[in-house]
Amino acid sequence: MTEIRKLKKEDMDELFALLNDTFGHKYGRPMHFDLEQPKMWIRDDAHMEKHIAVFEDGKMVSAVGIYPLPTVIGGEEFLFCTTGNVATLPAYEGKGYFSRLFPLAIEEARRLGATAARLGGARQRYARYGFASCGPAMEFSVSEHNARHAAKDTHITLTEIAREDTEALAYAHSVMEKKTVYVKRGTEEGYRDTYLAMCSKESVPYLIKKNETCIGHLSATADGTAVHEFSLEDEGEAFAVIAEVARRAKGGTTRVCVPPTMPRALFALQAQAQEMGIVLPSRFCIFEYERLVNRLLQLKESLTPLPDCDLVLQIEGGERLLLHTGADGAYCKATAAAPDLKLPHLEAERLLLGIYTDDLLAPLPRQKQLALRYILPLPLTWCTNDYV
Repeated sequence: MTEIRKLKKEDMDELFALLNDTFGHKYGRPMHFDLEQPKMWIRDDAHMEKHIAVFEDGKMVSAVGIYPLPTVIGGEEFLFCTTGNVATLPAYEGKGYFSRLFPLAIEEARRLGATAARLGGARQRYARYGFASCGPAMEFSVSEHNARHAAKDTHITLTEIAREDTEALAYAHSVMEKKTVYVKRGTEEGYRDTYLAMCSKESVPYLIKKNETCIGHLSATADGTAVHEFSLEDEGEAFAVIAEVARRAKGGTTRVCVPPTMPRALFALQAQAQEMGIVLPSRFCIFEYERLVNRLLQLKESLTPLPDCDLVLQIEGGERLLLHTGADGAYCKATAAAPDLKLPHLEAERLLLGIYTDDLLAPLPRQKQLALRYILPLPLTWCTNDYV
């Protein structure tokens, strides 16, 4: 007998085993989801009911999670839903369980009133559900050689944050909330949510000090090879901070991903990092464009001067939007005007929020094409520690 239902607290151990077994088989190594996603492993219905699973004769064989996360963009709150923990036991693959479960997760995100859904999977199978690779960022590699040439008088130190150190956690939380874009984290139970998010992916949370004064926090792997998030009072200190992590990497390099919403950090790292490249760590499915694009367009204008431009974009089967930049500011709003451009949903997402090819703009006049290359893509970003 086949049953599909939301999970309860008594299902936690079975879900945990399903994820470890499935992903352990996929990656050929033991998996420890209690360390990968510590925020999820709380034995109560509130956490477990965010998962939908298939049971065959009482055995859990496939599951998917949908996790609502309030997100602040330029001071305005949105609701995003991350989808994840999509897993089917190897012996039950090929039975169509993913095709049955995943639409239920998207339906749940819409029911919750989410502006968009987000996931970290790189597989193309998500495109048929409306997910496009969006949110380009720069990934930097800082080597031990770079670190040796960093200024020696910066006096940057990293101190691990203990779970019981609520003063340090409160500070880290406050610095994070100074960012232009961030996912809201709870302050209950001595900032448990903040601490567990920083511990995601088996990371260690650190307090950053300069000359014994707190200047930010970061989350990094214990061996120093990757920084998964950082927040600084002064983003111009980014290279000095990442160089300090690289000194701990014992001959390796430290990777860090920096979104376009942190321009001073980008500048500091571009000038001195070993390597850099564009990455797309997320896929997004946008449910409601107007308010999100409006806020991101205004955010882009606050980061860099934009040329004057008007574009009426018709998203096939969806919204018709006017994107405006000019002396009176930048905004996006619904319009009934004749469209300059008609695009399917996936191509519209890539144009507005991802990496697009010139052929998408080919129907437009040359001058408008040139203006849009400065305006788009818009600075959608996501901290990948915030995925449960």
